Amino acid sequence: MKRKKIVTAVLAAVMAVSVIFTGCGKNEEESSLPPVVENNKTSSAESEMSAESSVQSASSSQESSEVSYNSNTITPMICEISDDEGHILYTMGTIHLADENALNMPDYFETAFNASDALAVECNSKLGGIDLMSVTKFMYTDKTTIRDHVSAEDYDKVVNVVKDSPLYTQVYDYVKPMMWVSLAEVCAASKIGLSESYGVDNLLMDRAEKSGKEILEVEGTEKQFAIIADMPDEIQNLLFHELAATDDYLNEMGKSLDELYKSWKSGNAVEDDNSLNEESFTDEEKQLIDSYYNIMLYDRNEGMADKAEEYLHSGQTVFMAVGLAHFGGEKGIYKLLENRGYKVRQLSHGDAVKDLSSVIKPGESSVSVSETDPAIPRAA
Repeated sequence: MKRKKIVTAVLAAVMAVSVIFTGCGKNEEESSLPPVVENNKTSSAESEMSAESSVQSASSSQESSEVSYNSNTITPMICEISDDEGHILYTMGTIHLADENALNMPDYFETAFNASDALAVECNSKLGGIDLMSVTKFMYTDKTTIRDHVSAEDYDKVVNVVKDSPLYTQVYDYVKPMMWVSLAEVCAASKIGLSESYGVDNLLMDRAEKSGKEILEVEGTEKQFAIIADMPDEIQNLLFHELAATDDYLNEMGKSLDELYKSWKSGNAVEDDNSLNEESFTDEEKQLIDSYYNIMLYDRNEGMADKAEEYLHSGQTVFMAVGLAHFGGEKGIYKLLENRGYKVRQLSHGDAVKDLSSVIKPGESSVSVSETDPAIPRAA
């Protein structure tokens, strides 16, 4: 079966992973640590300058009082969360890897963003570089390499996927499987023209800085590093195997990323692809997949809903932007907030507000973002 869904960090919205990859590149002399430690500062500045020039251009065109719609305008889903006391929170699902089209925000984004006092993102990647201790969390420290933890066949297949990337070096032999899988996803994104530089979180932070808004962290870099670094070895090895077992991985993952990005731009629900053939997994693997969902999505959704509630009562209006996958489904942020008694309203063109609470059916979420589990389809 071909892989049809986004897996691991990109869909599950771990912003810190994109921070790690910013500026990674091949060195003429391999060091004992991943290249990000040595190259992060210079390359990060270069990538930020590239995106910043585009943001400045877009911002200048958005300073007018009215934003006109054209063929390039995107319509991502933005919602207003409120309570009976009049407290307001704006929310937006983000994509961490995007292109210049992410700059063409609609008028209702401008209305909500301009009305906000602060921006809240998963983690503020602009706070500084990555220190040595943070990087070692993703490495084997017991004198083993990844070759000691995965099969030789899987290793060779995954190396073949990432070998042409400027991010890849042989130092990755000392890095745990989650980082290999994330690297492969970044490679697939790059192949179709998506990059971290245009990631919506980064673009929003640029806008916030220029407008003097405070930038809050929903989780923070250290917490996100821990989520990845502490992932059980059995889950990491399964992810690595599924990557190796996926035929034509870069094209298949590129298609999935492109579909996800198009859905985000149009504000449409991300289709819940149920093509996973569970019969191809053992009972143990199914348990690992369930644990993976809980770690990457559901447990974090609860914490993000808590943060949303905190922002609602903070005395300021906050624009909260976290990964798209966290909002949909029965265990998503919107449903969790509705269960706590808050109203969810979807903003639309012309600054019209659609009150969805009146059309909620028992057991259903009022927002049509489907649950986007980062499932692990078994390759043929």
